Amino acid sequence: MRTYAIFCCGVTFCPFFSLNAQTDPCEHLQPIEAFVAPYDLERIHLASKNDSMEEFFSYPSWQMVDASGQMLAEETLNYFGLVDTTWHVLNVQAPIPFNESQIPVSLVMTWNSIEGPQTCTYNYVFEPWMPFDNEMSGCMSVLLQVSGTMTPGVGWEIGLTDAETGVVIVNETVLANEQGVFSTGAIDALCLDLEACYELTWAPLGQADEFGQAYISLQSSDWGSAFWFNHIFQPLTSNVSGHLILDAYEPSCETNTYTPRVSKELVAWGARNPISIRDVVPKPWRGAKVVGVDGRVFGIISPDGQWPSGTSGLVVLHHFGQGMARATRVYVETF
Repeated sequence: MRTYAIFCCGVTFCPFFSLNAQTDPCEHLQPIEAFVAPYDLERIHLASKNDSMEEFFSYPSWQMVDASGQMLAEETLNYFGLVDTTWHVLNVQAPIPFNESQIPVSLVMTWNSIEGPQTCTYNYVFEPWMPFDNEMSGCMSVLLQVSGTMTPGVGWEIGLTDAETGVVIVNETVLANEQGVFSTGAIDALCLDLEACYELTWAPLGQADEFGQAYISLQSSDWGSAFWFNHIFQPLTSNVSGHLILDAYEPSCETNTYTPRVSKELVAWGARNPISIRDVVPKPWRGAKVVGVDGRVFGIISPDGQWPSGTSGLVVLHHFGQGMARATRVYVETF
């Protein structure tokens, strides 16, 4: 705890005052909101507010620790200091429990003062799957864009479809200009429903005859909505079609043969988590489809409990039977 002294000198006296309890800088900083990023389950977004007119909290970094002391997530230093409200991205270090709606945690902020490293610790009830409401629109405002370089006149047909209703939301042709550069403008401004399942597709137009690199991206449409998710940048390969599933928090959509989520059950993993790629998968999940959080399908778990080739990171297992869709999340390590 710091001690501040105030000196007040008059003509006939010079009283001395010492202030202690009122000067804890941590009292001026409060975490506001924390939740898992909707389309990137390995990131946590955290907002904090500094209402101090004196303390800058130089080089701050947040951490999230559970009741057992395990590090759940940690921020890579991104700010020189904290002024008013700031949004922070924490990298998940341990799998967030899929079936827990509330998790008691400690939010720890380390920073540097003239006296050396300092720490502020706050008790917080973490609701991982409840994102902060977008008061402006009730949905996620994003810009869809293609950027990079490619052979002039070559490009892609870009589509975005609601997987449940089949409604086409975007159907646009994007071509590189005479200089081989894609326009810096957005293809479309969208507002994505967190309850909906979308399929983003791209199909090549023209034949590329020289090297180039392009990306399709979803970016927040303004600074105020940047906290919703990290920008999604998907590399585009010339002459190759592709697709990406966008299904916030409940990855259960099946494109082309979509199964409505009328009777879905979110099931606890119930085994070691993280699990090694070499470990045998428990019997209840053999035969399940393994899907990455980016929508990539790794394959089916074999009858003897072997993971599909290439499985890694945070994945979702889908199992359908007797009209019931079941899903669980598990982190698969490659060793």
